[in-house]
Amino acid sequence: MKKVISLYHKGNAYGEIDAHIDLKQKLVKENETKNEPAINPTHYTANGKECIVEMYEKFGKEAVINFCELNAYKYRYRKDFKGQSEADAKKALWYEKLAVILRNGENIETALEIVRN
Repeated sequence: MKKVISLYHKGNAYGEIDAHIDLKQKLVKENETKNEPAINPTHYTANGKECIVEMYEKFGKEAVINFCELNAYKYRYRKDFKGQSEADAKKALWYEKLAVILRNGENIETALEIVRN
């Protein structure tokens, strides 16, 4: 596999991008086959705390709600173009649910517990 150096590399930039996309899709599939949802891969907790929890602590509830709503929009917007329509629709729904639960007054830990069940 090619190493992704830069989008503007003088070589075959599109080939490098394709190699990066292929690797990302492979990792998502591996996570799904390990019963580990693509929405919560292990690298999201690489620092000992889930990234979205740190975002909540650092930027606040409203920022995380906005992040969730924008992520849901992004996944719905591009779902038909990536070849992963079902996975992207599930991700969008996950973020929409999390935003609604947070808007209804729950803290991030409780909201994540609810949305995952």
